[in-house]
Amino acid sequence: DVVRRTQFDPASSERLVRITTSDVGVMIIVPPLLDALRRSAPLMNVRVVPVAHDRLEEALEKNEIDVAFGYFPDLTGSNIMTQFLFDHPFACLVSAKHSSIGDHLSLEQFLAADHIVINEQGRSQELFERRIRELGLKRRILLHLPHFMSVPQLVASSDMIATVPRSLGIWYQNAGLKIFPPPIESPMIQLRQFWHRRLNDDPMVTWLHRLIGDLLIGELGLGPRFGQ
Repeated sequence: DVVRRTQFDPASSERLVRITTSDVGVMIIVPPLLDALRRSAPLMNVRVVPVAHDRLEEALEKNEIDVAFGYFPDLTGSNIMTQFLFDHPFACLVSAKHSSIGDHLSLEQFLAADHIVINEQGRSQELFERRIRELGLKRRILLHLPHFMSVPQLVASSDMIATVPRSLGIWYQNAGLKIFPPPIESPMIQLRQFWHRRLNDDPMVTWLHRLIGDLLIGELGLGPRFGQ
């Protein structure tokens, strides 16, 4: 309505913030966002909405979500607005009790190990898999998974290796895991926020995008946890 679109007071607003992202994206964006809302918009709530990758543009068009956060290279429609936030590195997760990998992960050890690969919808993993193919490297993929969240436990209790966005390892580094940089020169994951051009007229959404940018551009507020 007109009042909603011309007036927005974070301190008194009870608006619902609707975000879509991957499960790792939740770990990156939700904690700092909730902290910020507690301080400046204590009555607002957050809903993480599951949206299939091939429906993202439609979901934004139909106003089902306010913002998409993550790596979505195909989200390029003429009405889609985007803001680059930061580049996020990959990391290799290895069990702290691994039978042969100690304080260093060599390329030979990496290639000799069994691997977990996540076939997740956001497709950031395809960046790393493409790099492996470009280098002509081969390794045994023992386990394919659709999501990230079971990876730390599976790695911690085995000799498998998983190469994932570094934030996943940082969250679980005290849970029986060691974190190593990949033993190859690997790409970065370019994380962005996306929204529909129409929502530029909504002062709440404009405020939200500015807030997310302030929290995450250059990893501001996340640095030691999620940086390189």
